[in-house]
Amino acid sequence: MNAFITKISFYFNAHKFKVLIALVVFNGILLFTAHQSKVQLFGKVEAMKNRWATYTQLYKDDLESRIHYSAINAAETEFQALNYKYEYSKSKGNEYIVLGYEQPVTVRHSRVFYLDNQCSLVFFGKAERTLKNMTFRCLY
Repeated sequence: MNAFITKISFYFNAHKFKVLIALVVFNGILLFTAHQSKVQLFGKVEAMKNRWATYTQLYKDDLESRIHYSAINAAETEFQALNYKYEYSKSKGNEYIVLGYEQPVTVRHSRVFYLDNQCSLVFFGKAERTLKNMTFRCLY
């Protein structure tokens, strides 16, 4: 064991510059990957004679949601589209808060209940959990 550690120590001493360059490049790749990563979620719910589909994208601290809402028996072209852009603020356990300065609701509290590794139910607001204030989301 001592001989192995001695060989590793000798290698790092002899190739300090190469090891340092390799670590800097590896850190750069990790930072670039973290900077470019985004989470996309999609969900669809049909209940109470209505259906709504949501597409949500989390990129850095920006949360953007697109919602299509329509009656179940309505034509495909008859829907109401809503777009929300929020700034991710705080999270604790299965809850998070987002801020939307130009949105109808400037502060939104959400609770997430994970169904499995990909899908979850999200309830908005402090009101009781009902179908009116929920959405279903899965990793896209």
